[in-house]
Amino acid sequence: MPSKKAQKENSFLGLGMKVCGYPSNFWATIAERTERAGYDVIESFAGAGGMSMGLEWAGFNVALAFDLNEAAIDSHTASMECNALVEDATKATGKSLRKDAALKKSKELALFTGGPP
Repeated sequence: MPSKKAQKENSFLGLGMKVCGYPSNFWATIAERTERAGYDVIESFAGAGGMSMGLEWAGFNVALAFDLNEAAIDSHTASMECNALVEDATKATGKSLRKDAALKKSKELALFTGGPP
C-alpha cells in the first residue's frame, strides 16, 4: 500500500499540479503566505464551520463566525477555535461585527464571507 504522501502526489490533483510545474508544497506555501499577512475574516451564515475550516486551512484568521442557528453554532464552536456566536444577520451592523470580532479600528477586514443559508 503506498504512503499517504505518495497517494496525494499521485492523485489527479497532485498529477495535475506536477504537470503544470507547481511544487508539491504549493498549497502549504499559499497558506503560509496568507497566514503571515494576517488576513482577518468575518463569516456570516457560518453553519457548522465548513467554510471557516477551509479558510483557516488556507491561512486566514477567522476573527468571527455567526449564524442564527444555535445548534450549528454549538457544532462550530466544538470543532473550531474561532469566535462563533448566534446572531441575526438582519440586525448585525459593521460596527457590531467588528466589535464582536475584536478588530481594532486601524485593522482592515480582508474578507467578509457568507455561506448559503
